Amino acid sequence: MNGIRQILDNSYPDHPWKATLDELQKEIPSLCTGFFWGQSARCSTDNGTCSNTRGPGSLLNIHHESRFPDIKLGALIGRYKAMDMGYPTNLSNLKGKEKEKIFFGLDSAYESYGYKSSKSMKVPFELGFENGGEVKWWEWISVFDTEQGCKLTYRPGMVILILENLSASDANAEPETMDSFAEIIGILTHRNPLDGKDYVFFNVRWLGELDDLDDETDLPRYKIQKRRYGAVRADDPANLSDLENTMESWSSYIAMPALSPDKFPYFVKDTTTRDEYIRNDYYFKSV
Repeated sequence: MNGIRQILDNSYPDHPWKATLDELQKEIPSLCTGFFWGQSARCSTDNGTCSNTRGPGSLLNIHHESRFPDIKLGALIGRYKAMDMGYPTNLSNLKGKEKEKIFFGLDSAYESYGYKSSKSMKVPFELGFENGGEVKWWEWISVFDTEQGCKLTYRPGMVILILENLSASDANAEPETMDSFAEIIGILTHRNPLDGKDYVFFNVRWLGELDDLDDETDLPRYKIQKRRYGAVRADDPANLSDLENTMESWSSYIAMPALSPDKFPYFVKDTTTRDEYIRNDYYFKSV
């Protein structure tokens, strides 16, 4: 199984089986992407399993989607250190615009887990620190993704590919999706008081593609976008770009089901601007 998986991943260029396996994979998209086929990719030299058996992560009651059967969290960021880094740690104490921004983001992200923003399904955040108010932050997370057939590790500073749902004017129409890019700025878990499970979220900053290609490489350039709020915005929508017009609905939190199953390209941060990236379409990051 390990050998076939490596041939499919092009670890052995020009292998005589490669063309046949590629044809089989077109007919059977799930070929070699199941949980047991990916065990070799799942294991690592520093830790042979993706499930926390000790430390703060072992105390979590993690919610597992079928796509992500194994989840392992890295070191816990202490509460006071997290606060120094600007991460919220107690949702029940938030006020004003910070509360509006974070509650909107988590409400939107919980929809990916099946919790709609209705009164009967809405996840409460204001019942106190011990009852849905606590948020824990982590240095990294490793997951086994059955749709990609491998282990992936996510850390703050990485640019990830997100499957974004587009709002449709026709409620009966099939929902449309598009791929978007965002930079991870934090990884968090929240214990949902409705079912006692810990849910994983990513705190992100969205990237918008710039009109001009990079001068030296002719590769696409992206810029980190600042979220804008309708309550304080007085711009005429007719004078805004399509990108700016969609920023109203952007959430700064996403759930794991929103991660695109496609491999994401490698982004190089521009050290001169600090808020721009170059997308290298010819090199796919191995994580």
